[in-house]
Amino acid sequence: MKIISAGLFRSVYSADAIPDLNLPHVCFIGRSNVGKSTLINVLLQRKIAFTSSKPGRTRCLNFYLINKKLFFVDFPGYGFSYVSKNERKGWKDLIEKYLSLRRFRKIAVMIFDIRRRPDADELGMINWIKAEGIPLILVLTKADKISKNNLDLQMMMYERLTGLSKDDIIIFSASNRMGREKIWGKIREAVYLKIEERRW
Repeated sequence: MKIISAGLFRSVYSADAIPDLNLPHVCFIGRSNVGKSTLINVLLQRKIAFTSSKPGRTRCLNFYLINKKLFFVDFPGYGFSYVSKNERKGWKDLIEKYLSLRRFRKIAVMIFDIRRRPDADELGMINWIKAEGIPLILVLTKADKISKNNLDLQMMMYERLTGLSKDDIIIFSASNRMGREKIWGKIREAVYLKIEERRW
């Protein structure tokens, strides 16, 4: 995917501030330490999403406009964020309102560290996204951190726990960009950009 332009369009703290442009949305969802911003930067081949050694820096929905054709939506990380319960509840309400909006074509990219097991909240989010009818792919990051045998075992575990097929679970490594093109293929398929890609 050739990226001509990419930049922060808007940071959204309430549902009424969501951009009303009729463009597809690619939603990046994951815990604070799974490499969400790194994944976005690798997909775009430039450093656009903020990365930090301190987790939980994203505290809103950040809308990045890509090639004036679609939005990447960077969700607040969760699990290790140094924020109050009230603020986390505010994030949850904003995310649920946003994901429930029917007027945008969306794909949800849920991101996990391949070395760990998804918890009940994460599995609940997967089921909620499925119930909303939003196309979903799982990206398992940090694949270079484990052996091939353990990688295969973890992949099977995610298939079993999520009910997703192997085709909807993508193994990714930022160090060698493994999985990048497959992720872009899923995005194009979900938001109907196969023809438009030729003009980018």
